[in-house]
This record gives sequence, C-alpha cells and structure tokens, in this order.
Amino acid sequence: MQIRRSDFTSPEHLGSRRLPAAATFHHFRSAEEAKKLFREFSPYVLDLNGVWQFRYTTDPESAALDDSGAEWIDTPVPDSWVMRGFDRPIYTDSRIPFPEMPPEVPRENPTGIYRRTFQLPGNWAGRRTVIHFEGAESYFVLFVNGERIGDSKDSRGITEFEITDALKEGENQLTVAVVKWSDGTFIEDQDHWYLPGLSRSVHLYSTEPDYIGDIFARTTLTDDLAAGVLDLEIFCGVQRLPAQGTVEGRLFGPDGAEVWHGAADRISGQDPSRIRYFAHAELPGIRPWSAETPALYTLTVELKGEAGAVLDATAVRAGFRRYEIRDREFLVNGQAVRIAGVNRHEHHP
Repeated sequence: MQIRRSDFTSPEHLGSRRLPAAATFHHFRSAEEAKKLFREFSPYVLDLNGVWQFRYTTDPESAALDDSGAEWIDTPVPDSWVMRGFDRPIYTDSRIPFPEMPPEVPRENPTGIYRRTFQLPGNWAGRRTVIHFEGAESYFVLFVNGERIGDSKDSRGITEFEITDALKEGENQLTVAVVKWSDGTFIEDQDHWYLPGLSRSVHLYSTEPDYIGDIFARTTLTDDLAAGVLDLEIFCGVQRLPAQGTVEGRLFGPDGAEVWHGAADRISGQDPSRIRYFAHAELPGIRPWSAETPALYTLTVELKGEAGAVLDATAVRAGFRRYEIRDREFLVNGQAVRIAGVNRHEHHP
C-alpha cells in the first residue's frame, strides 16, 4: 500500500481502473420501484457517509496506510480536513498557492488517509459491487482489504471503481489516501476555497452481472411545439445476457399517467460487453418544460433477460424543451430568455 509521486505529478496519468463516465442513476428491482428515483429507496445502495477513521501527514510517499505509526482519529465524511484543524484554509482567485512550476508540486504536500469497514448486505451475493465517489480533492488512491484498486484526479467529478473481486465475506476495509496538491491543481485552480479530502459523498451500489450502464434521454419539441420528441439511447454492461435480452422504456407524465411504452432496438457494436439499445418516439400533447413551468416526466427503463425476468431497472427525470438561437436571440420554447448564472462553491456564505 503506497502512494506514488509519479502518479500525482504526471499530466498523462488521469487515473487507473476507473469505470467509464456515465449518467448518475440508481438500480432497482423493477420499473415500479425505480419510480422512487432516489438512492435511499434502492435496495442496492449502501451509504458510506458518516464517521471514518482519519490520519494526517504532509509526506504522501511515506504515509502509513495501515495500522502502524500514528493513531487514527474519527472524522466525518463528507468533509474537508481543513475544517477539523489540520492544514490551513486557502482561498485563491488567480495565483497558485505554491511556487513550483507545472507539473511539480511541493514535497510537503498535505495528505489525508481515510479508513472504514463495512459489510455487504445479504441480498448482494453474486452481484457486481461498485464504489462511487462524488468528489475528492485533488488526487486519491483507493485500497480494498489492502489491495490497490485504482486512483483518480478529478476534484469535482464522479469517479467509480468496480471492487467485486477484492471483497470477502464478512467485514471489508476501505482505505482512501487523498493528496491535496497534484498536477491537476494547476487546471482546477480558480476563484474558490481549497477543500481537500473526501469532500463529497461516497456510496456503494450493486448490480447484476448484466446491468444498465448508461442512459442518454435526449428530449426536444417539434417545430410547432405541439409534440415532444424522445431519443433514448441505453448502454448495457453484459457478461451473460442472451441475444433475446430486451430493454423496455416507459414515460410517465407529471400526473403519473403513462404516456409512452416501447421496446428499444438492440444495435450491434464492436464491444460485445457493452451493448447499445435505441428507441425513438414522437409524443403529442407533451407539456413543455421551462423555468417558470418545470413540467418533469419520469422515464423508467428495464433490462430483461430470458422469460422476461427483470435483471435491472432504473428511472430518470426528463423535461421536454426546444432551445435555439434565432435573430441573435436565445429562445426556449420559442420565447426569448436571459440567463442569470452563479458560481457553485462548496461552502455556505
């Protein structure tokens, strides 16, 4: 268990063994159950937020990632160690807060080691297990039961790793080493507070070996704004799904009434483990979405195997709107709009 300096000072190295980026959605046993949408209603999500053990150092390459050396203390996740008396808060708008030139960073580099144990729920046996990090600043390495799983640079982005093969029955241990400064710091620097650590949520989720891997629900309105247009593209991760496996979608209106039901066409691709499905529908009478009238529809998707058994199900929200630039104006549903934007920061004013 070791942190390698070459990994967090090499712009060519963005991470290892990360799963492909995908939309955020959750896995359920059926489309009806998936309509609840949120992860707390899924039987296949294990929340890892809460109290973790923590150790702080300024020497990542020599950091003790196991039980040796300094004592562990309790710390909340998500959080930043600068809020717990370690290191110091830094706000910057235009200057990197150290003198080194890219891609080098200071040898004295604040680093937090996080550790916790967990047990898999009984209904996860025989399924894939994935760990989901919503953000960690700025570079981190993941170990499961002492095995190095992978690493990542992306302070504000989601990173996922499959950890199925590293798990064992009973108690499992996660160790996450987070390094404050990396070559990524030079392109992430902006008008904000540095908040190093596991600064966003962490959870586990589980799927069947055949599962819904990604969803693109592209929506618009026809030229006359009288009907909605749905282009649904779905990618499924496949280990043993037979050729007769199917994907079905359903769309429910803001009032809960079903407005569309269809099967997606399976499209062959070069990667037999990542199967693409596609469906197209034009839907009259759709209520347009706008900021003033945010009409949201619920789209459910089921992956089915032999005899129609549901292998995976999920749901996402979808709004139908048409946006275009015409006569030097930005139009939403044919109406000129003015956009008021705001920066997102990870702190309360």
